[in-house]
Amino acid sequence: MIPLYSIIIPVFNSEKYLKNCLVSISNQNYDNFECIVIDDGSTDNSLKIAKKFEKDKRFKIFHQKNKGVGFARNFGITKANGEYIIFIDSDDTVVFDFFEKIVKLNADDDLLFFTKDYPNSILKVCDFIEKLDLFKLVGAPWGKVFKKSILLENSIFFPTEIDFCEDLYFFINYLLRIKFIHICNYEIYNYTELETSLCHNIIFKRYIKTLEYFYNFIISNNFPYEFLYEIPISHYILMFERYETKDIMKTAKIHKKIRKLCFSLSNKTKVHLIKRFGKFSIFCLKSPFVMYLLIMKLKNTLKSRVVKKMS
Repeated sequence: MIPLYSIIIPVFNSEKYLKNCLVSISNQNYDNFECIVIDDGSTDNSLKIAKKFEKDKRFKIFHQKNKGVGFARNFGITKANGEYIIFIDSDDTVVFDFFEKIVKLNADDDLLFFTKDYPNSILKVCDFIEKLDLFKLVGAPWGKVFKKSILLENSIFFPTEIDFCEDLYFFINYLLRIKFIHICNYEIYNYTELETSLCHNIIFKRYIKTLEYFYNFIISNNFPYEFLYEIPISHYILMFERYETKDIMKTAKIHKKIRKLCFSLSNKTKVHLIKRFGKFSIFCLKSPFVMYLLIMKLKNTLKSRVVKKMS
């Protein structure tokens, strides 16, 4: 029997959490799915743990040399037999009635999006984007049910050139290819926040590479949605809080690109950015690079002093 749903789980050194993740899936009172586990060159017991689940015919275990989570998820997409694709991280679990909720709500939707930030509704993507607060948007692939046909017909895969925010790229790329989104205000996923995760340990070169990747993606495709400009702009502003001045000094060319974007922003997009970063930061972003660098470093220095006094 061809499964209706394909769960894809990339795994890398997850021996502490993997068993709980797979058990939460195997205990589902539903059989019309396959679970594709891709071990991405783990050096711990992750592969050994995963292989114990091969007795369950719903589970398929693969192993590859370490290539990154994007490669692993893309491999899973090519191996998937289901009509719908679901991504789960190896350190997370799903609720006991995970499939019960999905099957009940899924009516040939282009995208089933489980989130507590929006009420139950079926919206045109254009209307959803109009209401969208990008910074509340969960770009991670979990908590969503994708149509495999849409992925393959539009060649939507995770970028392997970057290893930070590649999931946000994937989700936005998918969002721009569909007409309707089914929003479900239900909890179906138990997320585990790990300090050791990649998003907490991004070296400067990788951060800049991601910023430039998103900028080029948005500019080269000439998308009609200005909200996408917020991604490289916000990444650029946050860079000043995360990295040393000696590194940031190398980004003068990037500043020119971001500055140009800022001059073209509508009031609506400015409001989104101001809500997050403050009017002063957005206003100063139109300044020449050296001036902006000095302003932001001074601002962050004063901010850190205030925090120290309060503590």
